[in-house]
Amino acid sequence: MDGDLVLEDGEVVTVDEDTILEAANDRAAAVFDRAADAWRDADSALVDRVETGWL
Repeated sequence: MDGDLVLEDGEVVTVDEDTILEAANDRAAAVFDRAADAWRDADSALVDRVETGWL
């Protein structure tokens, strides 16, 4: 990008992928934690399948 090396031997060299993935996983876990008590309130098809034992 703009002449900067972004990939080297198929690896991204401009960012720390492990750090980004760890942050993304942490944020996803936080979202699920906050939604854990309210997911049944959505009354979605997924909730129905879980409550009837399909999932």
